[in-house]
Amino acid sequence: MAAVAVASRILVILAGRFASRHLLPDPTAPAATFAVSPWFRWDAVSYLQLASQGYTGETSTAFFPLYPLLGFVLSRSIGVSPEWALLILSNSCFAAACLVLFDLVRREVTEEAALIAVASLCFFPPTVFLSVAYSESLFLLLTGVTFRLLQAGMLCPAALVAGLAAAARPLGWALAFPVMVEAWCLRRPPTLKALWRCSLLGLVSLWGLCAYMGYLGVTYGDPLLVFRAHFRWHSQPVESLWAYLPWRLFLTIVGTGSREALVNVIFFLGFALLTIASVKRLPGRYTAFSLPVMMLLYWRAPFVLFQGANRHILSMATVYLSIGVLLSRRSGYALAVISLFAGLSVFWTALYFQGYLIR
Repeated sequence: MAAVAVASRILVILAGRFASRHLLPDPTAPAATFAVSPWFRWDAVSYLQLASQGYTGETSTAFFPLYPLLGFVLSRSIGVSPEWALLILSNSCFAAACLVLFDLVRREVTEEAALIAVASLCFFPPTVFLSVAYSESLFLLLTGVTFRLLQAGMLCPAALVAGLAAAARPLGWALAFPVMVEAWCLRRPPTLKALWRCSLLGLVSLWGLCAYMGYLGVTYGDPLLVFRAHFRWHSQPVESLWAYLPWRLFLTIVGTGSREALVNVIFFLGFALLTIASVKRLPGRYTAFSLPVMMLLYWRAPFVLFQGANRHILSMATVYLSIGVLLSRRSGYALAVISLFAGLSVFWTALYFQGYLIR
């Protein structure tokens, strides 16, 4: 497993060096994108500013606080620059996430499935975002730890870790659902006390988001500012509920001619198929996490054409768990899928290092 993880990071480094020599930078990217090292492009620049200066305006509040806060603490603790602190944090979280995922899948299925799951994580096409200054690796680690605690029946610690995830990325709130599902399943027959316990654990799972909203309320006078900043596309008109019909939505995306949107549709459909295919093979807590995320991504689609779906799916441990379950005992298919992932990851990494916007 360690060899797979190391090989994937070497591939990222080599792809980045290859891109710097043979691929022209994106001429449309703003100058700020190239202001720091090649490991800091687009959102990574914003995370670096947050780790160095904190929140300086309402626009920056769209970025959740846990990742830059940990980067700031790490920088001060070990005496390195914020740039190095963020990179150390991302890669440490990536390594820890591999270990947690392997242990989780090994206990849930088999060791072979665990190895396939970790390999698919390491070579997932947008895997570069697990090593650069983005919050995906931190969220992936917190998600894996939450499920491992739920697997062990430790509901309160799981809810507390889920609360951390809710302060790391916008989709962290969805971890409240598997916590509540597990609390309900462990308290049979259903009673009013069990319902109260589920609700309380669900609220605890959101403590990080609530703390951030409290900070925004005190600092900016608007606890909902994170949603206003993150979902500015709410103001964009949608024809009607007819826009959400699958064939209309996908035809609209194809009609735009946007390759970016088409790629994200493929990621979304793959995520949906994996979730459906593994429903009967995995405990309900995993589906309870994937379904709300899937619904949110679909709800956003008429506004943003599945923008960012590839990175949202990258940070979900349930994706790799499903891949491990479905491809265990199918080593030929597993090798083909992981090889395809590795080839695409070189392409993704090269684009990132040269400043091309990957959404």
